[in-house]
Amino acid sequence: MKIETIKKVLSEFSLFRELNDLELTKITDIAIARDWKKQSHVFLQGDPLENVYFIYDGKIKIYKSDINGKEQI
Repeated sequence: MKIETIKKVLSEFSLFRELNDLELTKITDIAIARDWKKQSHVFLQGDPLENVYFIYDGKIKIYKSDINGKEQI
């Protein structure tokens, strides 16, 4: 995804709506756009919290497994 496209996508989120072009550029300099295939995992329970994810298109399922393996969606 091109830098200008990332800027446009981020500017649509209320968190970034008030930022000017220079501020958005600083964020896009460290942004990574990725595609995931259906049924793949973006992150797993217990992974260290190192990233922030913004979903541009599609759906994700967020769940936590309890000690019996039952999903809490």
